[in-house]
Amino acid sequence: MKLSGNTLNILKNFSNINENIFVKTGNVIETISKQKNILARAELAETFDSEFGIHDLNKFLGVLSLQKDDPEIEFQGVNILIKNFNGRSKTKYRTASKDVLLVPPDKKINMGDPETSLSLTAEEIAWVTRIANYLDSPNIGFVSDGQKVEIQTFDAKDDSADVNVTELNINPDGKKYRMFFATENLRFLEGSYDIKIASKGIAHFKHTTVPLEYWVMSETGSKYEG
Repeated sequence: MKLSGNTLNILKNFSNINENIFVKTGNVIETISKQKNILARAELAETFDSEFGIHDLNKFLGVLSLQKDDPEIEFQGVNILIKNFNGRSKTKYRTASKDVLLVPPDKKINMGDPETSLSLTAEEIAWVTRIANYLDSPNIGFVSDGQKVEIQTFDAKDDSADVNVTELNINPDGKKYRMFFATENLRFLEGSYDIKIASKGIAHFKHTTVPLEYWVMSETGSKYEG
């Protein structure tokens, strides 16, 4: 089978969350961070007939990246055969057992009824991500005083650190909150997202054009006044 560019991009993004992954049969993949504060799920174009585990996802993707076209893989027992040079070069990659990998729980996340919903364009997300990187801001937060909603980059532990404030074209409906996250936990696949934030301290980010979603825990100090 061949892996599409979109699938490779999703796997590359997932490698930032967890260095290993366990793929079940079907076309849905999930991953969870070591701190268990990020869960990601994606629906792929490809359907896998066999389940398999990858211990070092970056190494696996590195081998796949050597192929100019969509890489072709073949499952052979506990190995994955990666074909290059029109089949003249073959790499036998050993899969990993599920019990040595960090895998998401089978239990679904229950956010309850999220109190806040908003949307961010790809341009807005790219801007906030870039400015947070330039300012070395360890936190990104959604802040509302009941009159306006802002997305801010800052350091929750240092009031003297640089801050960026970007006002969003969103009606806060009188709701007041300051829900913030670790910047490193918001490294999503590029694109626009619909976002739901629950006062219990979890946010759901859903890509608007790709069947991809993330659940991220907010940082200590976040608050929702309603």
